[in-house]
Amino acid sequence: MIELANRKVYLTISRLGSMVMIMGLFVYFSFLMPDIWLTTYNLMNLVEQTVSLGLVALGLTVVRAAGEMDLSVGSMVSLASMLSMGLIMAGRPIWLAIVIALFAGLSVGFVNGFMRTTMRIPGVIPTIGSQGAVAGIALIYNWGNMIFGRGPAVDAFCNIGRGYIGPISIPAAIFLVVAFVIWFLLNRTKYGRLLYMIGGNPEASRLSGVKVNRHIRLSYIMCGILAASSGIMMTARIGAGNPLGGNDLLLDGIIAVMVGSTVLAGEQEFNPVGSIVGAFFVTLVMTGLQMIGKGYHVQCILRGVLLLVALTLFSLQRRASE
Repeated sequence: MIELANRKVYLTISRLGSMVMIMGLFVYFSFLMPDIWLTTYNLMNLVEQTVSLGLVALGLTVVRAAGEMDLSVGSMVSLASMLSMGLIMAGRPIWLAIVIALFAGLSVGFVNGFMRTTMRIPGVIPTIGSQGAVAGIALIYNWGNMIFGRGPAVDAFCNIGRGYIGPISIPAAIFLVVAFVIWFLLNRTKYGRLLYMIGGNPEASRLSGVKVNRHIRLSYIMCGILAASSGIMMTARIGAGNPLGGNDLLLDGIIAVMVGSTVLAGEQEFNPVGSIVGAFFVTLVMTGLQMIGKGYHVQCILRGVLLLVALTLFSLQRRASE
């Protein structure tokens, strides 16, 4: 009876802790900036800023569902940003620039999956190597400088990241479509069910006849493609290729996934809807800090604190389910 009571306490703390943290910070910024925080423009701006982080969080959700982790996503965002804008400025068609950037993400994901499965190296280690290598390529591409876009082609490309069709935001619409596809894949297909099974017990899945390595490789590939998509959307929003644009997105993405896993956890710990909520929360916090004039050092401190809190709540949830 005592053990059961402890589990209920752990579960209550993990669920309420996340909700209190989200609502508390939202109310806090509303109190500090009542004239601008709750405006339609600011809320829509928060949604659009969530797109890049949300795509990274969805990619991490896929690999976490398989019990893996990809630390190269931030570097992949930066590389895709540089490739997409660099190719457009070099006169290449927009569709070709996007395809090449996505293919780069697919390639990095394939390498990570190959090292993890075929070479049997623990997932975090090869992705650390990919993180460094891809970050270096992103910096070399234009010798560490941003690529600022201009011209009709760039204007057309930027519509993807900040345009509207009537009242509908194009980046928000694209993100919702991608999020639905990932949700459907994980929750309504055989592949998704097997991925969660692998994440729960890979050895039992292997003994049951599941092709574990194939599913893990595909999860890394999808994560790489989603990270590249994030870089493309970020570039289309700011109108420039940034070799350091993804530096903070890895940590932000992990926070989003961890927070989301406690806010809306059902049968599956890592779920796309929860990760989207977590991504919006992280965007809300970082945007709010910028708007009240807090420097980057404060943002770094809060990132670390949020990750520690999210991991604590996640651990309590795990203990409640044991």
